Amino acid sequence: MKLHAAAMLLIGSALYAQIPELDRLVGKDLWKEPGARERVNAVLGEAHAWKLGEPEPWHVWKTSSGALQYVVLLGASLFEIPGESSARVYFLDAAGKTINAWSFLVGYRIKLNEASIEFSRALASDLIVLSTAPVIKGLDIGREYYAISHDRLRLVRLENSDGRATQNEYINGNWEIGVVPDATSADQFASLLESKD
Repeated sequence: MKLHAAAMLLIGSALYAQIPELDRLVGKDLWKEPGARERVNAVLGEAHAWKLGEPEPWHVWKTSSGALQYVVLLGASLFEIPGESSARVYFLDAAGKTINAWSFLVGYRIKLNEASIEFSRALASDLIVLSTAPVIKGLDIGREYYAISHDRLRLVRLENSDGRATQNEYINGNWEIGVVPDATSADQFASLLESKD
């Protein structure tokens, strides 16, 4: 019996040692965590030093949709006018291996304030929700919703400060918000819009 207990303890210790570093970061406000930048760097394999205005670790969330296990959000809020906020999102599997990654603008003259993750029954997927606010002639964008589906990230809704749907700005590239879909023709964009996914 003592041998069995000792073996179980060794197995448990080995399994604990294999828990990815990401598990220790899940649910924490990373900008407040000492050493979070280095810990996220180690997991993502990013060796560069962050520069002012570049996205820094904000959150690690866990999900159970498909092979995807972790969502890592890096954010850079507006720090000068004129300027923009930006984000970088990584999808990782259970072993901490990157499945996919995107970098995108959160908005020109728009401040990135908070971020959360929630489940949408209507879309049957998790949503990353970015809370934002316009600054000095910025577009009135209060929330941005990004759906996680089939290891892809898609901007699915923009809301103004009153919670009403509003449209993206496509005239100037630096005003455009979110991830650009993988489509190069009108037919491909139409197909994406008509898709049930």
